[in-house]
Amino acid sequence: MAMETDYNVYALRQALLRDFKRYDGTPIGAAELAQISVELPVRYAPPGAAETQCRELTLMGYLEPLPGWGGVYLRITQEGLEQLAPEFPHDAFVWGPVAVRR
Repeated sequence: MAMETDYNVYALRQALLRDFKRYDGTPIGAAELAQISVELPVRYAPPGAAETQCRELTLMGYLEPLPGWGGVYLRITQEGLEQLAPEFPHDAFVWGPVAVRR
């Protein structure tokens, strides 16, 4: 039986950011994204893991709620986009401890 800690949380966070970039401009929530994602770390994460990590990414400023939707729908922020671009420093929260050594 897989435990929630049996998956790579950093791969999931990166995949969620890529998905939110892919669906930018489309109102989408974490639960919906978990169902339609093309990203393997999202599709194979334990139930509820995508929603939990979306809350964490929101708290860290990489995602933000769309105004007027009560926090149900999210979008990627500029900081989130920068985490996906190689020319910006990568945060250990998204990329894991190896990001600190770069």
